[in-house]
Amino acid sequence: MNRFSFQQQRIPAHSYVLATASNVFYAMFYGGFANQDDIAIPDVHPTAFRIMLKYLYTDEVDLDADTVLATLYASKKYLITYLTRACINFLETSLTARNVCLLLTQSRLFEEEELMQ
Repeated sequence: MNRFSFQQQRIPAHSYVLATASNVFYAMFYGGFANQDDIAIPDVHPTAFRIMLKYLYTDEVDLDADTVLATLYASKKYLITYLTRACINFLETSLTARNVCLLLTQSRLFEEEELMQ
């Protein structure tokens, strides 16, 4: 079992589950640095990582307005396609006049043409 460190937080996860879900995790666990017990992931928010883990373990997607962008980043970083699609669908259905500019800039950052439209 591997643990991921986030600003001194540790989140336990099974490397096999992660590696079967993502080529990025596969490379992390079975590539050149495979013998590490703790893997630091400083650029993913712990809540977003937990949402991604919940999806990988249970096939449930639990998004809200406060976590969807960070979860989208994590899902794109680790190539979790279905979770990325779920995040985009959530953003499309929650589009308002208040968040349209933020969503436009974020969709450009994440290179999501469909969301930009």
